[in-house]
Amino acid sequence: MSGPPLLSVRGLVKYFPVHKGFFRRKVGEVQAVDHLSFDIQARSTVAMVGESGCGKTTAGRALLRLVEPDAGEVWLAAGGSAPVDVLKLDGAALRAARRHMQIVFQDPFSSLNPRQTVGQIIGRPMLLHGICSPSEVEERVKDLLEQVGLQRPYTSRYAHEFSGGQRQRIGIARAIALHPDLVVCDEAVSALDVSVRAQVLNLLLDLKEQLGLSYLFVTHDLSVVQHIADEVLVMYLGQIVEKGSREQIFSRPCHPYTQALLSAAPDPHPARRRKRIVLSGDVPSPVNPPKGCRFHTRCPLAARLGTRCATEAPRPHPVQDGQLVACHLYEQQTEPVLL
Repeated sequence: MSGPPLLSVRGLVKYFPVHKGFFRRKVGEVQAVDHLSFDIQARSTVAMVGESGCGKTTAGRALLRLVEPDAGEVWLAAGGSAPVDVLKLDGAALRAARRHMQIVFQDPFSSLNPRQTVGQIIGRPMLLHGICSPSEVEERVKDLLEQVGLQRPYTSRYAHEFSGGQRQRIGIARAIALHPDLVVCDEAVSALDVSVRAQVLNLLLDLKEQLGLSYLFVTHDLSVVQHIADEVLVMYLGQIVEKGSREQIFSRPCHPYTQALLSAAPDPHPARRRKRIVLSGDVPSPVNPPKGCRFHTRCPLAARLGTRCATEAPRPHPVQDGQLVACHLYEQQTEPVLL
């Protein structure tokens, strides 16, 4: 995809302090997100994948400032305006920018206020941002419910009266109520049944086409990524180790971690046999990540480069058509090194 990006993230950092003892002294930091850089084009879907604890949810929330980043830049070019660094905004300017960036949370129940009706949950943001007048808000909420596949009279019901899939549709309606340009989907379908999951994914794809949305889709489910993503970011211990188009990542994964991750995904075709790559050792602690390449303690290919992987952090190397791999093996070659 060409043209300037809708969202440009540069050097995003978020560490969480670790306190210990009676006086709660700081003894370390959880390096949840460590210098992430990526772009999201308009009307595209970028999937961020990785093991639990790799920092993908923190990254999604940090760029929205639901958690405050420690460093970095998040440039948003919404509504055809000049890019602004969201991390430098405050007050009314930050509120105006947040209208263009919304989120669908993982848990469809805890993300909805149990004391408010569906009409209040969806309608209140529209009133706060001046999207419509108080006399128009009820009709607008009914239109949104119908758009996400729910019945118009549901505006007077409460969250506990709905199933999980219906609650997630309400969350999606709330996210699109402000006409955003970007929606962060934080494991938006992982808590749903398989049949309902497919329905919600198809709804998200339909809304993308109808409303011209862009998605940052945070997930660990590679089958979801293969269905919905245009570009894929593979994370390991707070850093991006590989990024490329969906076709590149699934047809020719280059990084050893990406290859192992894809080999663990179930194949729906029983006649096909997939070689399972089992990594040795445990995932290192993000409080004290390994020096050099963070994956070298589990990488079967690290022995080829001697001590370099343990002492020098790799930078992203281009392999083909925009695909980038953070691995020393790809300094001089562009073909995948298979495990």
